[in-house]
Amino acid sequence: MVEFSAASYDGSEAAGSGTVTVGLSATPAFSTSTTVSYSVRGTASSGADFTALAGAVSMTGGGGSLAVSILDDRVDEEAETMVLHLEAGSGYNGSHGVQPQEGGAEL
Repeated sequence: MVEFSAASYDGSEAAGSGTVTVGLSATPAFSTSTTVSYSVRGTASSGADFTALAGAVSMTGGGGSLAVSILDDRVDEEAETMVLHLEAGSGYNGSHGVQPQEGGAEL
């Protein structure tokens, strides 16, 4: 099963730019490097509030991570969300199915 290591992560534009590391875990562990796909949703804007993401992350063994670079767009606004959604894909089905969950960060 592939899933996020935590349900949510904190990142803030108010602190200027920074990085939020999103953890992933796989049970059982992958025996080879495997690419896991994800989609990005939410109210935060790619390129303005965070650096555009590739839509896939490579995992080896039982864990992996995704670095999200937070950008300060210098706009005074309400908190925004960035929601990552794990997608089904080749190479991680059966015992490595995708846990139906989303993980997010408030920016």
